[in-house]
Amino acid sequence: MRVLLINPTQAYAIDSEAGGAVEDGAGCYPPLGLLHLQAGLNASGRHEAKVFDANLLGVTYEEALGRRIGEFDPHLIGIMALTPNLPSVVHTVATVKRKMPSVNIVIGGPHTRFFSEETSQLEGVDFVLPGEAENTLPMFADQLEEGREPLQIPGLVTKAGLPLMPGESAPPPANLDALPLPDRSGMDIGAYRGIGGMDCVFTTMITSRGCPHRCTFCSTPRGAFRARSVGSIVEEMSQCADLGIEHIYFLDDTFPTTGARARELFDTLAGRSDLPSWSCRTIAGGLNEDTLARMKNAGCLRVQVGVETWSDEGLELLGKRTSIEKIQRTFSAARKVGVPSVAYFMLGLPHERCADDVRQLGVFARSLAPTYAMFNVLTLYPGTELFRQAVDKGLVSDDVWRQFALHPNQHFEPPIWDEFLGRDQLNALQDEAYRSFYLRPSVILREALTGGGLVRKVKAGLRMVFGSRRAQA
Repeated sequence: MRVLLINPTQAYAIDSEAGGAVEDGAGCYPPLGLLHLQAGLNASGRHEAKVFDANLLGVTYEEALGRRIGEFDPHLIGIMALTPNLPSVVHTVATVKRKMPSVNIVIGGPHTRFFSEETSQLEGVDFVLPGEAENTLPMFADQLEEGREPLQIPGLVTKAGLPLMPGESAPPPANLDALPLPDRSGMDIGAYRGIGGMDCVFTTMITSRGCPHRCTFCSTPRGAFRARSVGSIVEEMSQCADLGIEHIYFLDDTFPTTGARARELFDTLAGRSDLPSWSCRTIAGGLNEDTLARMKNAGCLRVQVGVETWSDEGLELLGKRTSIEKIQRTFSAARKVGVPSVAYFMLGLPHERCADDVRQLGVFARSLAPTYAMFNVLTLYPGTELFRQAVDKGLVSDDVWRQFALHPNQHFEPPIWDEFLGRDQLNALQDEAYRSFYLRPSVILREALTGGGLVRKVKAGLRMVFGSRRAQA
């Protein structure tokens, strides 16, 4: 069976929490989840799977997708669904069905974890398969090809909005080393450039799945933490190097930096100068001078840390098991060791009751002195503790996301905590935070001297300085 896996265009996505100017200046990431699914399908020996990334197009989306479908003539089409990009998913489904009305379409991805039944009711959708599907998608393709009735796939939801095996869902793969490595050889590797201002060919990887933390704003699945072996990680990095990839961004929910496995990984990478450099996103805990020095020696060019807020009160509210003092020590260590850092902040939190409270975030960001800073307006995502609290206080309707899932609209405004400050105020304060951090002579000079990705950064910066937002375009 021929299976086409589609990463939809971002053209119809709802407004980003990071702001339009920042989003427009961001690079395009390879569709790692689809590459894993492609590997699982092809490894079965029964199917031929290919990945279509609509975000690399130089022609119209409909034209390129139609041409790809015509060339490959798939029997099954899988589409990755992220909640913010749901309108693009709907547009993709409609485009596919116009070209191939009888082809089966299955939707997967993070959005289906909360809204599998709602997704099954969208026009043109035939099946929904939630969860980590490296094992269940090949099983689904097998049974579909055999014409088996009824299909026996744990978690699979039909057009009727009902699971075929009620009460059952497939457990996520326990042994990540047993999964086939993603095959990037069929991708336009050179098209993925410019991550974080670095003008280089990059890709994404994971070394683990699952997050042990319980942040109140995060909708990441609370599955068991599973780690790959060092040998498996190095093997994939070596394959990436053979393809000409220069940098790897580790997309673990929380990249592990402590423990015996982390030390083994850093020591192994330190002896492999033939492998790509790398960066990661992680937590402040564990990032002391010794660990950061090990990471730098192992090829780490940047650490990205979720700081979120400026006070211990805010950290406690967000379920962050750290303190402002520990965060300050982390960024001080990064500067001392010479590892560039990115700090992520959120504004519009429940404890910020006025504009001056929010402005403390900018003051704290400048004092922390990360290399880069990102300021996001808090979005109340489904399934999070903060969303539940907002519903209890009457700030948002409990079915706001469900209605969006049933009726996707590009102009949908994600719910925020607007008890004290409205959306326009928070957007203005977000722009102010960016200007206060980046429009400093030291930052401007540093970016001019580093050169890598400067044109893209300048364009994004100018849009932010003048307060332009995609929602106003």
